[in-house]
Amino acid sequence: RSNPSQSTISAQPTIYIPFPTETTPAPIFGSIKIGKNELNVEIASTPEAIQLGLSGRKEIGSDGMLFEINPPRQTAFWMKDMLFPLDLIWIYGNKIIGIEKNVPTPTAGITDDKLPLYNSPSSVNYVLELPASSTSKLKIDLSSQISIPR
Repeated sequence: RSNPSQSTISAQPTIYIPFPTETTPAPIFGSIKIGKNELNVEIASTPEAIQLGLSGRKEIGSDGMLFEINPPRQTAFWMKDMLFPLDLIWIYGNKIIGIEKNVPTPTAGITDDKLPLYNSPSSVNYVLELPASSTSKLKIDLSSQISIPR
């Protein structure tokens, strides 16, 4: 899930603390294609949905979560309050520019300031979170074709 993101003004990441609200809209789902795989994903496009991500959930509830990063920028994710490990796929345009495999859940008792950050290799306009090992199981790599109809 998203937390820190790099501002277009500053080279330093800014940490955002997630804030679930009672007015959070119902999830939006869509289909994307990666290689030969069609995935049903929850789409996080509002700042609140991006900041909250999959925090506190026991399962994803779909094949994954797609974060829309607009405007495109270099960003960083963390695993605050995550209950299961993930694969992170960094996307710019319709090209996978990086994959972070098997990102673990936080160690019990770790403080927010000690949580590891997972940085995109460069500017992205999408980040896809899948259950850990999905990229290996689905044979997703940097050469995989991706189609995100938006």
